[in-house]
Amino acid sequence: MNSFKNNDYIDLLEIAKSLWAYKFMLIALAVVVAILAVVRVEFFTKDQYVATGMLYVSNKQEVEEDEKVSQQDINTAKSMSATYREILKTRAFLGEISEEIGGKYSWSKIKSMTSIYAVNNTELMEVSVVANSPHDAYLIADSIVKNAPEKLGSIFENGLIKIVDDVVVPSKPIGKGTAKQGVMGAILGLVLGMAIVVVVNLFDTKVHKAEDVAKRYSVSILGEIYQ
Repeated sequence: MNSFKNNDYIDLLEIAKSLWAYKFMLIALAVVVAILAVVRVEFFTKDQYVATGMLYVSNKQEVEEDEKVSQQDINTAKSMSATYREILKTRAFLGEISEEIGGKYSWSKIKSMTSIYAVNNTELMEVSVVANSPHDAYLIADSIVKNAPEKLGSIFENGLIKIVDDVVVPSKPIGKGTAKQGVMGAILGLVLGMAIVVVVNLFDTKVHKAEDVAKRYSVSILGEIYQ
């Protein structure tokens, strides 16, 4: 008979005691799941490479040497940057990129591989592409960065878009996050083990000790018979 319920209420203290009784099993399960998570990442996950390039956006085509850039100009450029980012994620633009690189990746796949965001809330936009091949990552990112000024310029005639950081071929893969996956695996194993212990005890109908009967039915135990 489970001791978690006392007069139809869940006894948290009993749950804690039960979990403590199985602490070594819980720890072992957490370690096993953590190891499995690390093995999966290290041996069954492909290396990934990231290629990046940077663009500068402005709401003016040219700025005179003696002309000061106002805060309103900066805010407008930031607002335009958000619009630019959405345009560079469209099917029309990424479809052109797909064709330029030979159709190896569909526009939707390229979109899932690409991140475009403002750098520290400035007028700078960073284009980042993640792929299993360093050459593919470079090819896609370079195509996006080089085609972006013409594409955006055809839509916003008064805007200025310049490449400030060219894309280079990544020399080494990015980290797989092995440590993070190991920690998450350990937490998952621990939570899974705790859930099993709680569920098993909740559905346990056997009487293990006299105190179980006393708690369940609020009666006093006068004696016990041992066999």
